[in-house]
Amino acid sequence: MEINLLFIFTVVPAIILYGIAKSGLGGSMTLISVPLMTIVMPLNQALGIILPILIFSDFIAVYKYRKEYDLGTLKLMVPFAAVGIFIASFTFTYFSEELLKFMIGLMGFIFAGHYFFFKKDKEAKSQKNSVKGGVCSVIAGFTSFCVHAGGTPVSVYMLPLRNYAMGESEKRIGIAIKAIDGWPDKFVLSTKIDRNMDTLVLDEKRTRESFEESLKTLNVDSVDVLFLHDPEYAKDINDVTKKVAHWMSCLKSKKKVWQKQLA
Repeated sequence: MEINLLFIFTVVPAIILYGIAKSGLGGSMTLISVPLMTIVMPLNQALGIILPILIFSDFIAVYKYRKEYDLGTLKLMVPFAAVGIFIASFTFTYFSEELLKFMIGLMGFIFAGHYFFFKKDKEAKSQKNSVKGGVCSVIAGFTSFCVHAGGTPVSVYMLPLRNYAMGESEKRIGIAIKAIDGWPDKFVLSTKIDRNMDTLVLDEKRTRESFEESLKTLNVDSVDVLFLHDPEYAKDINDVTKKVAHWMSCLKSKKKVWQKQLA
């Protein structure tokens, strides 16, 4: 393997892409990393170079997020992923380099096809689905073992899941606000009131509960902008147009909210 200008322009960006994706940004863009590396080296050599980098970054990721996880999702995905890894460990030696390259390309088409053709509403959140989660996990275990492409089937299942990481983003912002002794005056703080994620109920009582939960989590007494999210989940539209709207107006008059919007 000769280290030349072509090597630098292919292998170096490929490794950087893996690092960026492992930090949580970019996701399946790492699918182009291995093909980039195969321009200057055989596929098995490219996979071998990337493997220790992935193992090292996984240790860091597990340590970093060791207290932040959804146990229910783990209980579903880990056993099925183990099945995929088990199958791959007994079949990998029968695969040619051409077939492995085909698998990498197929993962890219599956991810793109799922996004553009099968998920028409890009903002809609999905319910947990044991069948979809199990199938994606088996594929993830299999492709992760063979071509380091397990992230794509995992993304197909996990990215559309409901409830935005179980409210973790709001928790983190709340910790930051507490650490700096309050929200800075020159910045705008917004949150949303949402339906109950278990019952899907959205009414006046639920909106009050949601707002109080957000204030407590954020460690603040008020917010600058309050969004009413997914009003179509209200059983009676009058709850939104009259009761909830009146309640939000009262919040504004009490300076609990400076601006209210429909989202």
